[in-house]
Amino acid sequence: KRLSKNKYIKDIKNRLYSLGLNEVITYSLVNKEEIELFKDRPFEYIKVSSPLTEDKSIMRYSLIPSLLKVADYNISRNIKDVNIFETSKIYYIEDGYKEVNKLSVLMTGSYIENTWNNKIVSDFYTIKGVLENLLTYVGLIKRYKLSTENVPASFHPGVSAEVIIDNTSIGYIGKVHPNVNKKDIYVLELNLDTLFDIQIKNIKSKDAPKYPSVVKDMAF
Repeated sequence: KRLSKNKYIKDIKNRLYSLGLNEVITYSLVNKEEIELFKDRPFEYIKVSSPLTEDKSIMRYSLIPSLLKVADYNISRNIKDVNIFETSKIYYIEDGYKEVNKLSVLMTGSYIENTWNNKIVSDFYTIKGVLENLLTYVGLIKRYKLSTENVPASFHPGVSAEVIIDNTSIGYIGKVHPNVNKKDIYVLELNLDTLFDIQIKNIKSKDAPKYPSVVKDMAF
């Protein structure tokens, strides 16, 4: 029996916890500049009729601008290693009202660091590893590819890609463009509704052997 979408998203969040990422919850409202960031298609945004401030007046289309604010807040307080994620709905109008579940991951600084001064720096390959671990978990690792053809302008060209499964785009991965943020920040954003709708093939398995194996070293 297939999982419900809520359980599916919860399992993905638990997987990201196990990878050492911290969950954040941010506002669903952004300003006019932020709504234009990480835009992959033309759409009509949804504006709040009576916003408290202009800084929070539009329903967001991407979670990444909100995560960038969290990263800047921490870095300004000397917390250089920020590895976070958020799952939330985004809202826009395109052939009618749309409401979509998205996942965004942000990594900057060091991913893992120990007392022996060994560390894994957060870069493109680190966040690509998070993506591949997640796709392995949901059974889609062998069906994905990365394409550099249609990447939003807010991503750094040459260090970013579109994530495609079976010719269906599910999101984007890469470095944030210096015009958006001058720090070395890497992000991943996936459409969880599209990911959930992709059919997973049945896994073939066989029973474990009834008797333990026997190994002999023979010389002639």
